[in-house]
Amino acid sequence: MNTGIEIFCLCLFGALVAIILSTSWGSILVAWISELSAWKNKNVFRDKFAQQITRLSIWSLIWGVVLMSGIIHLTIQVVPQWGRLITNLPGEALLYPSLLLSSGLLLILFYLLLWKKMKKKKPWHLGLGLLSMLSLWAGVYSFFNIKMGLISGYPQIVPTPGLWRICWLPVLSTKWLLFLGHFLLLALGGSGLLGLLFLLLRRKKDNFGRDYYRYAVPLAAKWALPFALQVIPMILALFLYFRPDKSPIAIELIFITTIISCLCFLFPIWLLIKVVQHDTPLRLKGTMILSVIMSWIALSGCSFIYLCLFQVDLVQKAFF
Repeated sequence: MNTGIEIFCLCLFGALVAIILSTSWGSILVAWISELSAWKNKNVFRDKFAQQITRLSIWSLIWGVVLMSGIIHLTIQVVPQWGRLITNLPGEALLYPSLLLSSGLLLILFYLLLWKKMKKKKPWHLGLGLLSMLSLWAGVYSFFNIKMGLISGYPQIVPTPGLWRICWLPVLSTKWLLFLGHFLLLALGGSGLLGLLFLLLRRKKDNFGRDYYRYAVPLAAKWALPFALQVIPMILALFLYFRPDKSPIAIELIFITTIISCLCFLFPIWLLIKVVQHDTPLRLKGTMILSVIMSWIALSGCSFIYLCLFQVDLVQKAFF
């Protein structure tokens, strides 16, 4: 029987993997938009910021894939029914998304390495960035669609789902749209949050000067603000799926977790605004780290709420 500790570990580890892996998708979008803006406005600092965020996209994709293997193993142990669905997937269902992610990673590497050489050929370089972004997006989307298919239970809808349906055709439902909203906000907000940490870690190695970091840190903090908007799909999910008569035991857990998650989602807004408005934002290292930790706790709580909503029996057996 699963224990409450195992459930909490699954939520914490799952939230961490979700932030890191989705950041790979969001970071390349942030980098591409920043490079385009820098090229049009002749902004050197924004171009350097785009270059650093591209590097973050590469690292987050590598670490996200590595950690994802761990979360799959943990999920199989904690939620056996999901484990059976994962193990019954055809090999090609994971092969094609993996190939797309690998090609996207390779293209992003070229995009980063050719940054200086194609300095005077920005349209071509932006085209390469767009191609790498589309390849990465296709891989991430297919993985997302496979996950949502498992959650929505496509084997009950289509007894023998084909490879095309598994990877590309969404099982359109309210759940699918809610999780898509989470993913988009997580991708953009996570890019800003991890971007703050990345700028701190690369401060000495990428010594672009104080003026640059006085510009780049607030910019990353602005990109992190959408992370808090995930409270909206979370509240919508509670409104649509919470039925006290069907899960009376989990009411207290859901109520307490919702309050904590809302506070942890919203409080970092104030912290990030402080970073944006500060004259020397690098002095607010503790504030930046605290905002990342609180956002991680908020997403973990959100994951636990979804377990309470969609896996009621599992939670009740673990805690009661």
